[in-house]
Amino acid sequence: MKRFLLAAALVVAALQQAVCQRKTENLVIVTLDGMRWQEVFKGVDTSLLHNKKYTREEGAVTKDFWDGDITERRKKLFPFLWTKIVEGGQLYGNRMLKCNVNVANPYRFSYPGYNEIFTGFPDTAVNSNNHVKNKNETVLEFINRQKDYKNKVAVFSSWDCFPYILNKWRSNIYVNSDKDTMPFPEPKLRLINDMQRLSTEPLGLRPDALTYFAAREYLKAYRPKVLYIAFDETDDFAHAGVYDQYLKSAHAEDGMIADLWNTLQSLPQYKNKTTLVVTCDHGRGDKVKDQWTSHGRNESGRCRRDMVCRHGARLKGIGRKKGFGYCLPRTMGADICSNVGALLPGSASCNACYCATILNKIVIRIVVACKAISNVILYTEQNTINKNYLSFISKKRMAIKMVVFDMAGTTVDEDNIVYKTLCKAINQAGCDVTLAIVLELGAGKEKFDAIETVLRQYADIDDSILARTIYENFNRQLVDAYMTENIFPQPNALEVLKTLKAYNIVAVLNTGYNRQIAELILSRLGWKKEVEYDVLITADDVERSRPYPDMVLLAMHMFGIQDSKEVVKIGDSAVDIEEGKNANCGFSIGVLTGAHNYLQLQAAAPDYIIHHLGELLPIILQESFL
Repeated sequence: MKRFLLAAALVVAALQQAVCQRKTENLVIVTLDGMRWQEVFKGVDTSLLHNKKYTREEGAVTKDFWDGDITERRKKLFPFLWTKIVEGGQLYGNRMLKCNVNVANPYRFSYPGYNEIFTGFPDTAVNSNNHVKNKNETVLEFINRQKDYKNKVAVFSSWDCFPYILNKWRSNIYVNSDKDTMPFPEPKLRLINDMQRLSTEPLGLRPDALTYFAAREYLKAYRPKVLYIAFDETDDFAHAGVYDQYLKSAHAEDGMIADLWNTLQSLPQYKNKTTLVVTCDHGRGDKVKDQWTSHGRNESGRCRRDMVCRHGARLKGIGRKKGFGYCLPRTMGADICSNVGALLPGSASCNACYCATILNKIVIRIVVACKAISNVILYTEQNTINKNYLSFISKKRMAIKMVVFDMAGTTVDEDNIVYKTLCKAINQAGCDVTLAIVLELGAGKEKFDAIETVLRQYADIDDSILARTIYENFNRQLVDAYMTENIFPQPNALEVLKTLKAYNIVAVLNTGYNRQIAELILSRLGWKKEVEYDVLITADDVERSRPYPDMVLLAMHMFGIQDSKEVVKIGDSAVDIEEGKNANCGFSIGVLTGAHNYLQLQAAAPDYIIHHLGELLPIILQESFL
């Protein structure tokens, strides 16, 4: 399997923005090292505030940052984040809303975290904070090589490891770290040189305020198109166990971000043309409260990454992300609430991948694709984690012209009504089977075939007349069930279908149901042909159902598609994957929202396994444009 994707549907939002051509010309990235999600989303932690071991100025901290209302409390600590960004931008990582933003690398400290952010992959070879030149090419390096961005990428960091993380010697990115002198004639930059040279460096590195002022004045003087500012003090004060100073640094960094945004809006090159991304490299331990000072693989709470924000560049302001998808009223599981960045328009050859934060072993990558100047997010975990994502750029791929979707469990959430009813009908005929057996042996198949398979392989019964009787009983009961039970679109299904239509990619629904049942489901959902989907193909329409390729081949014929490599097949069962492979589809994809679990899908050797439909879109866009 090429890539195992576990992600959520933020990509829907990004691709909707792509359709609307929400463009940006500049990208500004800010990281807050080791910032905890707890303070970002809940404000001051009372268990640390009242602990004299960690908070020496409890009265002052309480006065400055405490409020009994959680919304006011977090706003006191992060006023810019909880006013400007949450009102006009997008914010991810609130675990109270199951909006989880996690790192994928197993180390959960800085160098591996930053490598992961800027290359898109966790790399087991990057496993220390030592000053070692990064062998991996970062997205900043790639962007800096593009004609329109050459020498327009700049980095300012408090920590002196960033020249190595971004390998400034190879990448030729301007990286100014710690006490690096700025060899520029501007008086303000020369003054900052003197200030940092004379600083006492109480934490052993350049204060974040000086890092910020250096970056701001450089921005004013030299107008980079991509600017990255890496703050550090939150991590160092946390390691020192000084909670009040940790809070003050976080508050100060929020103020610097606000000042930076105001500066950007005051300059014509950046005003309304810039996307701001704020994130961090790792979280901190919390389940054992004393471990808040630490992070790494051994700390409780898994040191999860805490938040990602984006603002500007005509992004749709949707505030806090919650649940799977694009703030859908129906959500599932942990969100992919992730960070996002900006797509940088340029020449037709500009195919840049901005690799951003990691969620539940997912890497989010923003792809600036040829002829697709728009925001796109790609989630990927490489099984071979040292493989460089930029190798994709050199490969030419045919555009994807058609996606064939299974229905129940893939695009339709019907709580396994079909297989529960199938199991019931078989048991009513005197065969004692479980739902798990029915799912294992029958999922995805034409339902008469599924019944015969269960009878033959589980009950050792080869009786077509009995199978036909069970099938007819099953159909009657299923119609009744679909008329009365709740049926919903799977999370992100409608957004995915809408986006495919915008890209002129054919959306086919295919199913092992007969046409009567399939059309009943679509009627209950309110889905219409040529609105939500392009065509429905059922087991009634072909001589051979799954795993044979007949339904896929019929769909290709109907739309004049000659090359099956231009087709993607996606479904929630192993037989869906087999159908796609037998049709020689470009990609056969399993989705974990229905009948089969990961191991069952993996046994069919899909090209991808995704957690839900929101993860499909970046694959489609990547294969269509890169």
